[in-house]
Amino acid sequence: MLRKADTTRAGFSLIELLVVVSIIAIVLALSFPMIGAMQRDTGTSSAVNTVGIAISAARRYATDPKNTFARTDIDSSNTESSEPGLYSGVAAIFTPAGEIRLAKNYESARFDLPGSPPWYLERHGPQLLPTNNLDALHKQPPGLPQRELNGFQDLGIDYILLGSDVGVVGITRNQIVNANDPPLLLTPPFAIWFDQNGYMVVTGQDSTRPGPPDNDYQFVYYDGDYDGSYECTLRRPGNLNYDPDEYNPNSGRYNRNLAWGTGADKYKLPFERLEAVIGVIVYSHDAFNNAVEDGLLPSWVDADWQDNLKIWRWMKANGQVLMFSRQTGMMMRNRDE
Repeated sequence: MLRKADTTRAGFSLIELLVVVSIIAIVLALSFPMIGAMQRDTGTSSAVNTVGIAISAARRYATDPKNTFARTDIDSSNTESSEPGLYSGVAAIFTPAGEIRLAKNYESARFDLPGSPPWYLERHGPQLLPTNNLDALHKQPPGLPQRELNGFQDLGIDYILLGSDVGVVGITRNQIVNANDPPLLLTPPFAIWFDQNGYMVVTGQDSTRPGPPDNDYQFVYYDGDYDGSYECTLRRPGNLNYDPDEYNPNSGRYNRNLAWGTGADKYKLPFERLEAVIGVIVYSHDAFNNAVEDGLLPSWVDADWQDNLKIWRWMKANGQVLMFSRQTGMMMRNRDE
């Protein structure tokens, strides 16, 4: 006689269930940081490609013969400022909101002095306007090329977005004290600028510390408040940084009254005299903020030039360093020079 099979099975005990739940919790706890890191890496890698495309586009626009112009009109009301500048290319403007704006050299760029007729912002020749004293002219330093001051306006194409968690800092060619120091890092806004020959133009002196007059002809002037004129006196403050989040509409510290522009898709930049950098570092906002909260780094608003080495080391370890060829604009990743 066959016996009926016993279909009853013992279930998991409470202890076994607790052990399984604990293992799952541990795995999840270990996985979340890894997933977050992978997402950050993916975001920064995508942004690296976007930066490369934007820089290539800026250089292509700069060298396009259709974008060039020759100035022939003369402002006879003021002989010292009557010689206008010539076309000098396109700049990629990096903003605090993770945008790249392509801006073309504008042939009618002017600024006004109280009680004076409009002055050309851009000019060429030995006489240049100093930004710290608009009432007097100073001689251009000897041995330097005779470039004009340059006013830039948007090309009229959509801004290029890097992503909400993507941060960018600019790499200048300036050393803090001597040749063994790292390059000076700058928070946005700054520019990567190509002239009409496709050659990268960079700012030649440190504009954040007291010293000789800055080489104004190597700065990009951008109408950051959209008022139709260029403000020569708006420049980076004496320390390395300000609070870029106040000028970032994606930030919780965005100051609408301070940063709002004239259009719904535009916002004011903190200054209009922009350094032209030689490269950028792409990094994760979240990772940087975590390092600030852990006391490893100063916040941008508290950083000064003495914190530059600490930030440089963190950026090299956690971000992606992008340098660009001065002759071709080609992107070179993780270059130390």
